[in-house]
Amino acid sequence: MFPAFRPCVDPYTGETVRYHLLIDAIQRSIKEAAKRARLDRYITPHVLRHAYATHLLGAGTDVKTVSVLMGHNSLETTATYLHSHVKGAQNPLDLLVETQPLPPRN
Repeated sequence: MFPAFRPCVDPYTGETVRYHLLIDAIQRSIKEAAKRARLDRYITPHVLRHAYATHLLGAGTDVKTVSVLMGHNSLETTATYLHSHVKGAQNPLDLLVETQPLPPRN
C-alpha cells in the first residue's frame, strides 16, 4: 500500500525490487500533513484507522463488514468503534410512538 519512492537492488538476489516504506516514514508523513492542515490534535496512522472504522459504521456499514475490512479476528474488537454512535442512538419504541400517535381518550 505504501511503496518506497525508489526501487533498490536486493542484496541477496541482485534483483531490482521496490520495498515498502518503513512505519516511521508513514508516521512522519501523516504528522507533516496534519501540521500543514493546521490540525491541533495529535494525528497518527492509528487515529486515521479509527476514524475510518467510525465513519464506516456511521454510514450504516454492518459491523461484520467493518471487521473484515479492518482485519479484526473478533467482532468484539470492532465493537469498540461503536461507542461514538451510542450518543446519537434512539429507542426504536420512541420512533414507533412518534409515527403512530395514540387514539384520543373518550
